[in-house]
This record gives sequence, structure tokens and C-alpha cells, in this order.
Amino acid sequence: MDHLSRLKLLFKHDEYLLQLNTGLNRSQLATDEKDQLSSPVPPETNAQPTPTIQREPPVTTPSIPNDGTFCPLLALSKYPYKYLQGETRDKVANRFFERGLFWKRQWDLYYIHLRPQNQQTVKHLLLVPVAQARQLLHEINNSLESALSFPTQNFVLDFTAHAFPFPVFLGQSTSREDKDQLEGSIPASSAPEHEISAPDDEYLAYAAMLKSGWVAAKGKRGKVSKEKMAQRVQKERDRIVCLQRLQRHLGLRGDAIIPGSSTNESPAENQESADTKRDAMDEKQPTPHPFWKEPIFVSVDIECNERCHSQVTEVGISVLDTRDLVGVPPGENCHSWRRLIQSRHLRVREHGHIVNRDFVPGCPKDFQFGTSEWVDLDRLGDTVRACVQAPSGAKDGERTLILVGHSTGMEETYLRKLGVPLLREGGTPFFADVVDTAEFFRVIHGETAVRSLGAVLLEVGIEGWYLHNGGNDARYAMEAMLAMMWRWDGVIPLKAEA
Repeated sequence: MDHLSRLKLLFKHDEYLLQLNTGLNRSQLATDEKDQLSSPVPPETNAQPTPTIQREPPVTTPSIPNDGTFCPLLALSKYPYKYLQGETRDKVANRFFERGLFWKRQWDLYYIHLRPQNQQTVKHLLLVPVAQARQLLHEINNSLESALSFPTQNFVLDFTAHAFPFPVFLGQSTSREDKDQLEGSIPASSAPEHEISAPDDEYLAYAAMLKSGWVAAKGKRGKVSKEKMAQRVQKERDRIVCLQRLQRHLGLRGDAIIPGSSTNESPAENQESADTKRDAMDEKQPTPHPFWKEPIFVSVDIECNERCHSQVTEVGISVLDTRDLVGVPPGENCHSWRRLIQSRHLRVREHGHIVNRDFVPGCPKDFQFGTSEWVDLDRLGDTVRACVQAPSGAKDGERTLILVGHSTGMEETYLRKLGVPLLREGGTPFFADVVDTAEFFRVIHGETAVRSLGAVLLEVGIEGWYLHNGGNDARYAMEAMLAMMWRWDGVIPLKAEA
């Protein structure tokens, strides 16, 4: 069998290799031309020249710069099947995932080694930049005219917060075969651990992040242990307790504290049962209950460059002091309370030219609640810290501060990077509670997935303008919290409790 026949036999079932320019025709043509110009080759030495296969050079650089945040590729590939339901799941799967559509997209593949718990073999986790995942979500929402979002847990891994190994770029993939071929080229590693000096708690946080990514990427859900199931149930009940506590902070529910007990006593030890309705109230009258602990609510939204998430472009901060609400009727849908929110919009001068267009419609010039303020990058941390502190004259810890946001996980990460302390001296939390309007809305309505801020605003009767402006989003998250708490009667659907 000659070389040409052998190559055809080897590659005839490999569509990828068949598309490569092997150079066979050129080599044959060159040989024919040479034969015409030179003397015939003697029959006894007649042999086909060995063709040279010209392979396309491997892609050595990603198509977009990564900012240190990644999604587990396999978890992303199962998005509609694991996180959506009914007709929405079918539409998303049919238009973007089935028939190999998901794998035909261009993905920048990265990998990192890890050793799953209770396993001796070192595994690897395939990752793609969050920016590419958000581009897919943006296309889905445009196609379906929906407001879908990604899960808040296990779906986004932020490697910028840890001084440990960073994902390694593997190559670009535009098919399932590309992915498999690149994955097969990942070098073996006997141990993922690296000798890096770091605090134990930082390493544990890094390991927990990798574990969450591994769990999200697993093909099948294993049996959930009783202990883990109990933890999930407890976490959901903790959210319900926090919801009840939040209504007490706003004077919408009685303290249910034993008469004569201290107002510093935690309501978590005295909360009503989860199915206890709160009393109906007149929106034209001040609330009949005191504002428990008279907290200050601080809502934060941080916008960044969609192509490089380490570049913060906007910070929105809205503050509501419950002492300002004393004696003030809430008004229709808490309109009178919402007017008392103080809002600021900070724009980073060095990144002022950046406007997001590809994944989200950026609108940094359209702050609706005041005048935007330009801040130098090296002063941003100090400015944000000053905004989230208690009012001047109040001692540290004297006022109760509560953080508000829509999907607060990323905001907390960015606050740490900006130098905002999330723990006080002695280890007590800087914020007494964290109100995630996305999670709270999900729990109140017994849903399985969180909704976007725009979808939540629509449900609570608030018209939102120019979302994805940091100042507007921080303000609307605070307004959504007030409207949700006013509308919620205290009853949790059984689905959420389970």
C-alpha cells in the first residue's frame, strides 16, 4: 500500500483532518512538472515522494483577554437542562445547545488541576472566561426576549482573590472534536498543590471554590447525603428568618420579643414560625411597630469592563437610614419611603471611555437619581469606604449596617478588593445582614432560579430605567427590597421550604 492510500485509509473517518491542507496535490503537481523537465525515473527506482502534511499552527493566545473569572465549561453546557424548566428550557436548548450548537461556538478553553475529595487521582477542570458565557446569555435573552440569569453558586469562579495557581490557557475550540482533542493534550499532574505561602483560610477558600466548580461540572448528580440535605434546608430556613428580621427592621412586623427583654437580643431566637402572616397595614399611616435596631441600609452595585472584569468602571451606592422613616407613612408601593433614599454614582476617571456594548447595554451617562461624580482610581477605595460608613459622629459599631444588592456575591468580592472591611476588629461582621434581592425574591415566590433585577422590578410594580448603570441598579435594588417587604405577607410557599 503506497503512502497516499495509507493516509486516505487513516483519515477518511476524521472530518477535522480531512479539512486540513495536506499539500498532497501540490506535491504531486510539483513532481509532475519536475518529471516533464527532467529525464524519466528508471523503473526500478520508481517511487512516490513522501508528502508533507501541513498542519495549521495551534492557537496560542485567547481571543479575548481574561479577567480572572471563569465558568466550568461542562456546567455551562448543561445550563438549560439543569437550571431551566418547561417551555423556556426547550426553547433555549433547541436554539443554542442541541445539535452541537453549543460546541460550535468559539470558546477559549482553560484548565486547572485539582484533586476531588476522597479521590487519589488528580483531575482537571475545563473553564471558559465569564465574558464568553455572558455573551451566550445575552444572545439567549435577546432571542427569547427574556431576563434569564446564571445561578449564583458554583457557576462563576473568581481566581483574582487568591494567590494560588491560575487557570492555564489551552486553546480555542469550535467543535466537540476540538474540545476533546485539546482536553486530551492536557499534561498530567501528580499533585495540584503548590508550595505557596498563604494564610490557611485563604487556601481553604481557594479549595472550596475549585470544589464548587467541580461539583457544577459533574455530569450526573450523585445522591445527596442526609447531612447535605439538612444543610440546604437549614440555609433556606435561615433566609426565611432573615426575611422576617428584615421586616422587623422596617417596622412591618412585631419584634415577638419577650416583654422586658433587651432590644439587642437576636430575633433569630424569637422568630415566629415560617408560615406566620404579618398583620395588614395601612400604607397611608406610619407603621405601628418600631424600626428594630434602627439600621442603615447600604445598597451597592459595581459595574466593570465586560471584557476585563478587573477594571471597575462604575460604583453605585444608595443609603436609607430607617431613622428617617419614623412617622412617615410608606405610601403606595412604599413610594414615600423610596423618595428618602440617598443615591450616588461614582465613575472611575481612568476607565471613563469604557462603555459595555457586547454582553450588556452599558449606559454610564444615564444616572437617574442625581449627578454622576468622577473619581480617580487611586481614590476609589477611600471614597467607597466613606460612603458605606455610619454617619459622621457615630462610633464604629454604634449603628447597625445592612448590605443590600441584587446577587451580592460579586459585590462583596469587589468591596474586599476596594478595601472595604467586611469584618470589624474582633471578627464581628461589618454588615449585620446581607440582603440579596435576587435570592429573597426567589424564596418568597417559591422559585428554583433567581431572576434578573429588571424582572424583579417588573413583578413588584417599579419601572426601571437604564439598568446596568451602577447608580441606577443600586437604587433600584433598594427600592425592590422595600416593595418586596411591603408586599410579602410572611407566608413562604411549600416548595421553597422544602
